[in-house]
Amino acid sequence: MATLANGSLLSSIGANGGGDISGVNTPMLYVGQVMSPFAFHCEDNNLYSINFLVDGECKIWYAVPGHKHMELESVVARMQELGGIDAQTSPSGLNRPLCDKVTMISPNLLLQAEVPVFKVCQYPGEIIITFPRAYHRSDVCPNCICC
Repeated sequence: MATLANGSLLSSIGANGGGDISGVNTPMLYVGQVMSPFAFHCEDNNLYSINFLVDGECKIWYAVPGHKHMELESVVARMQELGGIDAQTSPSGLNRPLCDKVTMISPNLLLQAEVPVFKVCQYPGEIIITFPRAYHRSDVCPNCICC
């Protein structure tokens, strides 16, 4: 594990204080293929994330700004009600489908509900940073290698 800055809270986990947490104090590597998107979600504990595209085709991102997270959650709750689904919630109060990272929503549906959605294409060598409470999803194009 890399040396941490003096006073870093990360020094209390990992090699110095317990188990590693993938994607928090150790990097994760993703290899994508056609038709392997990931669902709308926020990062665990509302952390930031840094995503570097190593190689492959572009990776298409859709994001809802953090200050609009409640609007996206309201759309999901309305979809559950319309579908006759009993909205289960997690201890944190979020909609269960959002917590489980299984919610695939068309960006067009969110735009129709007046939820702002931004699209960006990430190319090899580029970095994407996601902010706390910013819901995001991606359509992984062929042969993406990300970390």
